[in-house]
Amino acid sequence: MGERLPSVRLGDSTEGLPRKGEVIAGKYRVDSVVGKGGMGVVLSARHVHLGQDVAIKILSVEGLDDERRHEACTRFLREGQAAARLTSDHVVRIYDVGTLESDAPFMVMELLRGDDLATLLGRQGRAPLDVSMDYVLQACDAVGEAHENGIVHRDLKPSNLFICRRSDGRSLVKVLDFGISKSLRGADSLEGNLTATRTVVGSPFYMSPEQVRDAKRVDTRADIWALGMIFYELLVGSPAFHADTLPGICAAIAADTPPPIRDRRAEVTPELEAIVMKCLEKDPAKRFQTVSDLVLAISPLAPKSAPSSIEYASRPVDLLVSLPGAVVPKDIPTLQLAEDVKIPTLQSPFATDVDI
Repeated sequence: MGERLPSVRLGDSTEGLPRKGEVIAGKYRVDSVVGKGGMGVVLSARHVHLGQDVAIKILSVEGLDDERRHEACTRFLREGQAAARLTSDHVVRIYDVGTLESDAPFMVMELLRGDDLATLLGRQGRAPLDVSMDYVLQACDAVGEAHENGIVHRDLKPSNLFICRRSDGRSLVKVLDFGISKSLRGADSLEGNLTATRTVVGSPFYMSPEQVRDAKRVDTRADIWALGMIFYELLVGSPAFHADTLPGICAAIAADTPPPIRDRRAEVTPELEAIVMKCLEKDPAKRFQTVSDLVLAISPLAPKSAPSSIEYASRPVDLLVSLPGAVVPKDIPTLQLAEDVKIPTLQSPFATDVDI
């Protein structure tokens, strides 16, 4: 069901990129471009000795002044360091980092097959209730481990949740992009003097009120807010707050109350709505204080045998709609999800940090 990214010949539009057949770091033979963004490119490649397929994320630093170049490279390295610390099945694996002859840094990651959640939501609308809980619980596994390691993600959003499959066909949620993560441990800080005062850190649709005010002073509860925003969108089919401008969305996050979920989807239970709304309390002290608390609240409502969320990703588009009151039929024959190689590049239209 997913769309394969258009084929791009290496070297056609980005100066200095490795070409197809070139070997990076003496062991990764480049195959094709699978994703492009404003700050770089993602290649598919194969380890020449192991025969392992990998993704190689290359940061483009051409044309940046020294300050911005240093900031971009530091953020890129931090992404690799943060993800490499985590062992959860729900974090994308980082295998290697290095620098090309052009001085562009690169990162070798596992090659994912599937779609990011933003693509699925855009294509199919809101998710079934059990699948929504399944996705959030899986994301909580990764985020909870990050918090235990003193890492706040700060940019959780649907395009940073990638839905792929386990070997048995069940869904597997991978949390991506720790590039703007913050360490809460001063002696082991990944933060450094990175974020200039002019920079908005994160994607505004999913930022907490305190992150809107000062991204440097957030703690783990900002990620709990973002998980609540993702949960809301899974249940409703659209974000909790809407505005046409960056100041408008920031003002709504800081001051407005999210529209009641049950007004837009009656099948959502009061208990489930209360969980999401507790994540979205303006005052961090009133939210769930840990990811474990959130998991404990969701678990009694989740089915004992969680369905394979791949059913959501593979159902016909016209059967999953985001209209208020719509009910998704239960007995729908599922289609096989195409194994499209894809690296998510979507982001909020108001995002000021470019993801690749």
